[in-house]
Amino acid sequence: MTRTQHRWGRLFTLAVAAGSVCAAIAGLPAAATLSGPYRPGATRAPEASDDLPYAPVTPPPVTGIPAPCPADHEFPAGSPAKAVAGLEKNWDVVLTGTQAADPDYTPVVAAMWTTLDAIDCTPMPTRLVHNAGGRLRIVAEPIPGWNHGDWSLSNPGALTFDLSKMAETSRKGEDERVVRLIVHELSHIYSADRGDNRAYWRDFTALNQRYGAVSEYGAGSDSEAFSEAVGYFVARCAVEPGRSGNPYASSGDGRRELFAMVRDEVFGGRAFGPEPGQPVDCG
Repeated sequence: MTRTQHRWGRLFTLAVAAGSVCAAIAGLPAAATLSGPYRPGATRAPEASDDLPYAPVTPPPVTGIPAPCPADHEFPAGSPAKAVAGLEKNWDVVLTGTQAADPDYTPVVAAMWTTLDAIDCTPMPTRLVHNAGGRLRIVAEPIPGWNHGDWSLSNPGALTFDLSKMAETSRKGEDERVVRLIVHELSHIYSADRGDNRAYWRDFTALNQRYGAVSEYGAGSDSEAFSEAVGYFVARCAVEPGRSGNPYASSGDGRRELFAMVRDEVFGGRAFGPEPGQPVDCG
């Protein structure tokens, strides 16, 4: 360290100390700090290696999700076994089935991984595991017909994904649809407790009855309408089949009310894109 660097270091230390004294005299509270992984807008305690004040960093987008939670877990590309183990370790997801460890479907497993990582700063993953009985079982195997996935139909108490269909959708350039389908099926687990007269379900069904479903697929079933509303909320870059855009591209037909309900009551105040009707950067 040069003499000049030493002098500036002492001046900075004195300035910080003076600021602390002034704050104490004025009766101002000390800055709040948070432990654990950083979240946007949060303040964390400085580390010894910090040279400058900490600035919030916007996490990079995930395919289909413009504003995901910060990524906490790197996908172990090239190792299906590590991916399966990591899903259980990180999110209590037990992935089994004939397609689970097939390298041909690694991109789809990666989509599951990044989607879970993209929502894990919200209450949703914890609620999913609770509603699934402590472990979220996903069976990767062929499903007859056109369905890409289902909850508790092919395998009672488990989510089933046909990775071959999802891989084909991805090869068509519809990765956003794959993400939306994953969130859609996860949302069926979330609403599995709807029979308990939960507040979120009362609020959602009231909006659904007033304005109708956000998609044609969700019409006629509150359960499907809920999963569609949540799926498109997270995957804001996904386009409804046969339509020109995402249902939240419009602010009409109760979209603002539905957006606020899903944001606040399902994701604890977290949004994955702008307000309805606002432009979305999908890269």
